[in-house]
Amino acid sequence: MASRLFLSCWLLLLGAVSLPAIEISEIKNEGDYVQAESGTVFPAKIGDFQRTDLKMYGKNPLDVSASYRIPGTEFLATAYSFSIATYLKENPSYSEAELHKAFFEEAMRAVRIKTPDAKILTSAPLTMQAQGQERKGWAAVYAFPDEKTTTSQLLVFDSATWQVKFRFTYEEAVPGVEEKIKTIVQGIGWPKGQ
Repeated sequence: MASRLFLSCWLLLLGAVSLPAIEISEIKNEGDYVQAESGTVFPAKIGDFQRTDLKMYGKNPLDVSASYRIPGTEFLATAYSFSIATYLKENPSYSEAELHKAFFEEAMRAVRIKTPDAKILTSAPLTMQAQGQERKGWAAVYAFPDEKTTTSQLLVFDSATWQVKFRFTYEEAVPGVEEKIKTIVQGIGWPKGQ
């Protein structure tokens, strides 16, 4: 099953097939939420940001996201923690780096499918400090042609057999964007031992 899903992901990257919809369920939790398998912590509050929702993708809590917002602002942050361990086990010819890169490309493709008028401004490797460690990954920045000049940033980081992904969406006029991004990236409790 997972091998078929892995093959489908690669074909999806090439535009050959589409995957079935994944069941999304809300996780009820008022306090800090810990993804048990990874140890990733999604705090109820990070600085001025308040968590607005917590979701699980599929029936297994190996893929979880949390959305954050500063009340009264037009700045939305979503953090994801996703396991790639099954893909690595069933496809040993692929390295962690190859899979992380493939999942970043899939995330970029998903943005283009969801919002076809999005214009990609940049896409490049990225290094940031978080939880006292240098984190490596990729970043893509999109602009959306609307009356508010909305921008979205996609950051995807390697974390051994876990992938930590962030999506930030904001109006161009929002002040302190880079500091807000750092607050969220540094405020998430990253996977254990990563």
